[in-house]
Amino acid sequence: MTRLEQKKVTLAGILVPDQWAEDGEITGFALCTDDERKYVLNCNNKKNNLSSMLHQNIKVSGTMTGEAEKESIKVTTLQPLSSQEIEERDARGKAFCC
Repeated sequence: MTRLEQKKVTLAGILVPDQWAEDGEITGFALCTDDERKYVLNCNNKKNNLSSMLHQNIKVSGTMTGEAEKESIKVTTLQPLSSQEIEERDARGKAFCC
């Protein structure tokens, strides 16, 4: 696999669970974008807040790292998309999926 250079990014997508503990608790999250890519989110200090945002449209900013086939984002900010941002995406025919 090709190692990616670290770069600053801001991406929008749907927040989904990506890892689970043996008891079923969600331990990791990912962002699914409208180009059908999945980015693992590295956000250790924000995990408690993320469960309440599952399956919602969000915007993430941070540093992208990882391999070409398994990209991850070290999250600096994460917030729900506004209604206007969602409407603009819908008008362009964009849909989030993994």
